[in-house]
Amino acid sequence: MSKENQRVMNVLFIDDNRIDHQVFRGLLELCDVPVRLIVLDNGEAAITFCKNLTDLAMIPDVIFCDINMPKINGWGFLDEYSKLDIAQRKKIPLYMISNSLMPEEIKRANTDPFCNGFITKPVKLHALNAIIMKHASD
Repeated sequence: MSKENQRVMNVLFIDDNRIDHQVFRGLLELCDVPVRLIVLDNGEAAITFCKNLTDLAMIPDVIFCDINMPKINGWGFLDEYSKLDIAQRKKIPLYMISNSLMPEEIKRANTDPFCNGFITKPVKLHALNAIIMKHASD
């Protein structure tokens, strides 16, 4: 099936690094599924976005969240996000991203009930495409 005939996936990318925004956008363009990318700079903006979602067409199909950010970091976002109605109603796959390889962060991401896993930066195309393809069929 060509990209043109597939449903567009909404991907929420939360990261304060503008270069990571560009890299992630470029990788998504190479994925096998069409994607609408929503980029937010920090956990606070992401919580506000999720709280104010009224357009069902904009609900993320998958969320990627950096751990180290200003205002509200990735863990703070995850804690607040888990309390939202959207998190309770629709189990949106959420992945924590970091260039840190601290074992406690990886363990936390892999054991939190609202988190689907941990991805190291720089994000690799094959890993991102596998995640997108997995959730495109959900």
